[in-house]
Amino acid sequence: MAIVAGLWVGGKRPIVLIQNTGIDEALPAEGLVFVHLLVEPQIENTPVQFRTPAKRNIHSAIADIPDTLGIKS
Repeated sequence: MAIVAGLWVGGKRPIVLIQNTGIDEALPAEGLVFVHLLVEPQIENTPVQFRTPAKRNIHSAIADIPDTLGIKS
């Protein structure tokens, strides 16, 4: 990981492959841990005025968090 961090700081694009079980050991380790996620957009890249409105807004999404997590009030 130190070599990868040095390469990254030096402007290179190193890659680190970690198995799913290895991420649990890498995150609590001392030192820097960089996590890069590639997120695919769920909407087409169309101009705003041509997009269909979302079915949910931020308020309804936040209100649904306890139910999604299984928290009973």
